[in-house]
This record gives sequence, C-alpha cells and structure tokens, in this order.
Amino acid sequence: MTNPLLVPLLGLLAAACSSECIIPPCAFPIAAQINVTSTATHEPLTNVTVIVSGAQSDSLSCAGTCIVPGLDGNYVFDVRAPGYVSVQQSVNVTSTASSGRCPSCPTINKQTLNIALTPSR
Repeated sequence: MTNPLLVPLLGLLAAACSSECIIPPCAFPIAAQINVTSTATHEPLTNVTVIVSGAQSDSLSCAGTCIVPGLDGNYVFDVRAPGYVSVQQSVNVTSTASSGRCPSCPTINKQTLNIALTPSR
C-alpha cells in the first residue's frame, strides 16, 4: 500500500527541480594569503599589520599568515611588523565567471604571497 503523502511530496520535489535556478549563497571570497617571515630567523612573524588599499581598503592584524578577504581587482599591501622594515607589494586578483544554465558565484583566483621582512637597524 502506498503512503498517501508520498504522491504529493513527489509532486513538490518534481516542481522544485523545474527550470528555475536555485542559487546557494556564495562562499566568503579570499583575495590573498600573505605569509610573513623574518629574513633573520626565517620564522613566521607575530604582530603583523597589513594595510590594504586598491580594490578595497582595510587594516588587518595577524600572526604569520594574513588572510585578505575580497573580490577581484588590483590590491596594494603594506606589510608591517614592529622592529622590521615594512614592505609594499602589489597584486592583481582575477576571477573566473561561472558557466552553465544558472549563474552562480565567481571563483576568485586567490593570490599567495610569501613576504620576508628585514629587521630594522
């Protein structure tokens, strides 16, 4: 014997799979990952500050690895740590548009930077 709720439920599922797109929320985009070390010790630095300008403006505090949220565009990173000479680095972050019948979130081509800061004298 068939459950009387099964037939209407299958009808609802079939309607939900029609030609309309169901777009899930986009993942939090990451523009860049910046790994900061010391030229003297080759160890990750703590107490790092990254001033972000360009496609977005922000100031991040991090230890060793800094994650910069954002979409595609040109970025300038001013990387600083107490007792070290600051370094400025520019990158162009690109994205890949979705393809297919339904639009979806773009894929951000995250840039990874390895920056070594020199102790100030």
